[in-house]
Amino acid sequence: MGPNYYLPFLLVSAAARKTKCRLPRVAQSAGRSVMDDWPLLNGLMALVVLVPLAYTVVFSDKLRKWRRRWYSEFVGELRVVWNAVLDEKKRTFLAPLAEAVSNDDQLRLKKSIRILEIGCGAGTNLRYYPDGASLVMVDCSSSFEERLLENVKKYPRLFLERIVYSCAQDMCEITDQSVDAVVSTNVLCCTNDERQVLAEILRVLAPGGKFYMIEPQPADKLSFTFALQWILTNSGIWPYLFDGFRLTRDYECSVREAGFSAVESTTFDLPRSAHFVFRIVSKQMCLVATK
Repeated sequence: MGPNYYLPFLLVSAAARKTKCRLPRVAQSAGRSVMDDWPLLNGLMALVVLVPLAYTVVFSDKLRKWRRRWYSEFVGELRVVWNAVLDEKKRTFLAPLAEAVSNDDQLRLKKSIRILEIGCGAGTNLRYYPDGASLVMVDCSSSFEERLLENVKKYPRLFLERIVYSCAQDMCEITDQSVDAVVSTNVLCCTNDERQVLAEILRVLAPGGKFYMIEPQPADKLSFTFALQWILTNSGIWPYLFDGFRLTRDYECSVREAGFSAVESTTFDLPRSAHFVFRIVSKQMCLVATK
């Protein structure tokens, strides 16, 4: 449960202690009013707060184990649908990589480029990279390594330069201005500080390098969908179930403020009938930012 779950109870309790207002008197007995029962009400509200908290603490290990198992199975199924729906969109979006010219002299002679992918997972984007590309794959977890290496073997035209296990906010193992393109699909939505991630992307990109990003966008603010997104995000439910995924962030605004020389973006909608999750995150954005 997110910290916002307890906010209403804390506010009511604080108001009860600090204000001098009196509630209307109801059926009184022995000259007592509802105001005389504030200590009892405060105690009851404390129970409302502490019982769920205690339950969470006592069963936290079980909840974490359940979440890991559920997340692995559910997201695995979701990724199959996601990749099928976005296949043609990704192919078109990443096609310009084939025309890119490397900032590295040796790679330029080979007519190759160096691509850094953040949140590479099992390598579902390998099929979209141009022949001869040199790849630096970054992920915060090594659990996908075996499947990633198996997938790399299916694309002998690509060269896996290295795998870096690091969070996107701190890619210190990647040299400054050393990559020609950065690719990220649904990564910023799961980070704690997207501005720090963007600063790292700018650092590792060579001059003129490009950042290719596909991320969900919040729904229109006056829509029911946005209200649902706000509730699911601020209650902590969606971030807990989906590895920190926050539904209400405006990533295009963050990218434009990060310091890129040019930013181009387009939006599109996922077919809501393909998966129930798409009903909540149907609006998506393709964005290309140039250093």
